[in-house]
Amino acid sequence: MENGTIPKYWDLKKTACVVILLSVMVLFNPVQSLAYEVLYPVLDYKHTKIPNYCIVKPSDDDLKKGQKEWMVQMAHNAVAEWSNTMRESFTHPHKWQMIGTSLDNIKSAQLQKCDWTISFEREISSFFPIGVVMGYADIANQEIVIRYYGVDPDEFHDVLLHEIGHSLGLGHFTTDDYPVMAKWLVSESPPSIMIPNIHVNPGLTYITQVDLDKLKEIYGNGGFVGEHTKESEKSQLNLTSIDALESLTVSPERIIVKKYEPGMLTISGKLKYDIILSGVPVNLVTVKPDLTTEVTIHYLTSAGEFQFPIMFDTDSQKGMYSIEVVYRNRTVNHQPVNYWVGDEFTTKPVIPVEIYDIPMWLKNNAKWWHEGLINDRSFVNGVQYLVEQEIISVPNLHAKTAHTSDKIPSWIKTNAGWWASGKISDDEFIEGIKFLVQDGIIRVR
Repeated sequence: MENGTIPKYWDLKKTACVVILLSVMVLFNPVQSLAYEVLYPVLDYKHTKIPNYCIVKPSDDDLKKGQKEWMVQMAHNAVAEWSNTMRESFTHPHKWQMIGTSLDNIKSAQLQKCDWTISFEREISSFFPIGVVMGYADIANQEIVIRYYGVDPDEFHDVLLHEIGHSLGLGHFTTDDYPVMAKWLVSESPPSIMIPNIHVNPGLTYITQVDLDKLKEIYGNGGFVGEHTKESEKSQLNLTSIDALESLTVSPERIIVKKYEPGMLTISGKLKYDIILSGVPVNLVTVKPDLTTEVTIHYLTSAGEFQFPIMFDTDSQKGMYSIEVVYRNRTVNHQPVNYWVGDEFTTKPVIPVEIYDIPMWLKNNAKWWHEGLINDRSFVNGVQYLVEQEIISVPNLHAKTAHTSDKIPSWIKTNAGWWASGKISDDEFIEGIKFLVQDGIIRVR
């Protein structure tokens, strides 16, 4: 998952009829405890003024004018639905206003003083082998991207509401009891718009009182223009992903299981000592290869450490897993940790481990740069930031002592366009980045 990016909204409708129902039958145990824990963390983000959501008209030439206008209007409707629901539910309605602004292209975003952008892509790439990624919200760049290919109107509506919910600071509404979560996906009244999977009947999914209560917890009575100090925060430390989590690792990051030879990996982490409350466990939210989620509870040592092994065998799901950490009802890692489980019959992931964490916004930038919607320097600045932060690794490279021009060769832009559309691999794209570093166009401090 991308840097600063919230977990994506998963569409299991194409596979859920088998996966979910079978999971309920297999996992339900008549002697299991009736108690289960609901997890609804908040994210390290909230608005500090009336937000302006800029909605970018799709640029796909294969779409008709009416289709593009419909998507833009649906996004406006979703922004208005959140705004109207909050204004009708809370005191001081003017403090809960949200604005939607239409843009013809992404270039206009800075001129319109956008707080968030909402754009649309035909498909969204993913390393998960099953299911479809319907959308994502990138907090670092304050952008929402929605898939439109093969999506019905009710799904489109739900995904927009869900991702806008992330932009308001809401995490995923999950539970440590998988049969309960499976029931949420087929129930007549899902408990929250923020459940991580598409409901079997999307037309039944709406903003609920649970969501409104969580927003009140985040913003208090002041709404988007108040003091932004919750009553509950007066006696608590402010948890952020930067301050709370010291480490999160998986070892090994890839395992191969064979018949009669199960595999094991260990997940380890440490929270900063000054935010630990005695007896409060940490929750790990795991997204499995079939895009279902699992919540597990782990208790900390006195030093704030946690460690636990996981066993896999030939019956385990094969593919990529992704982990997020929740502590004291707050997601404390923006950057999920991934690991891969396979056997001799499964194909290793195409994307190398070293560059799993290239954020989706760079692929969007590459697409816009190739289409002439942003200039060379804007694209280079984004890449340079990722290189300096070692999110993109270009080891053992040294810039030339001098170069005659900052002009970027045309083949680099061509590669960027191909990479954005999935025609070349991440490795091939990185070769172009290495050239820019060696030629001094990207200057690494």
